[in-house]
Amino acid sequence: MANKKPTGPRANTRDSFKGTKLTIEKRLKELSLGSKVVVKANGRYQGGLPNRRFLGKIGTVDEKVGQSSYMIGFPRMKKKIIVGIEHLKEFKE
Repeated sequence: MANKKPTGPRANTRDSFKGTKLTIEKRLKELSLGSKVVVKANGRYQGGLPNRRFLGKIGTVDEKVGQSSYMIGFPRMKKKIIVGIEHLKEFKE
């Protein structure tokens, strides 16, 4: 029973949840409503961490929830998630 495959929300995420240092400017940055963002998880901050199925997805900012969280909508998936600002990156076309 000791060699059981791990299951859970952070199983097999060694590379996808690696953390990087964050500056205070990025932490206090405001996103405008309707702007496009990429979900890029930062493993150093567990608060507001999205599920791993949303990593790399492009969504639009629908509304601000709380002080540092945003509701992101994915029109193709017909889903909305609440993500912390440290896990979002502006999408450059």
